[in-house]
Amino acid sequence: MQVQRLRIRTPSHELVRKDRRPLAGAATAGVSWTPVRPLLADANDLAVLLERMPPPDDAGRREMKETIAGWRAVLGERGIVAPWGFAGVFNAAAEPVGMDRLYAMPFEEPDEYAALMEGLAAAEADYNAVLAAAGAAAVGIQGHIAGGQSVGPDFFRERVLPWERRVVGAIHAAGAFTVYHNCGHARSLYEVYRQLGMTA
Repeated sequence: MQVQRLRIRTPSHELVRKDRRPLAGAATAGVSWTPVRPLLADANDLAVLLERMPPPDDAGRREMKETIAGWRAVLGERGIVAPWGFAGVFNAAAEPVGMDRLYAMPFEEPDEYAALMEGLAAAEADYNAVLAAAGAAAVGIQGHIAGGQSVGPDFFRERVLPWERRVVGAIHAAGAFTVYHNCGHARSLYEVYRQLGMTA
């Protein structure tokens, strides 16, 4: 068995994600890693993430602006620059928390869920607004984790929509359009998606 760990050390705490996969000889490189411990395994981990999550700095803003200017020069009048932004709020929560836990958190850990979504929504709103202000004509938001096969309209409306809408609003306020992505099975969520206020 192979084990890999991601460690993020802060002055007061260490966040650790642990993954493993079986040894399969020469084929091991093609075997997927399985999460054993998510990065945010408990309330302490969550508190550290929300306390330490940095806003975009001046260097990051400059890099975004330079990158988008380069894309625009290549495209000319043939298209628009529409990069992926910070993942949708629910999507961004899925990897560090673990998908199984994330779907249950609104019911089993409602306070922690609200804090996580609020913190991620604030960070995403800031990041995506900077991306829009840097010259992106539209910003893509990934929303497939809370898709029609895994959640229903009521779950989305009550437990995803308020935070996703905050990010959409920040992008629009910064002067860009939004594209909300779902990998399929979205028909049951069409009515709720209209409430996001997204452009496409």
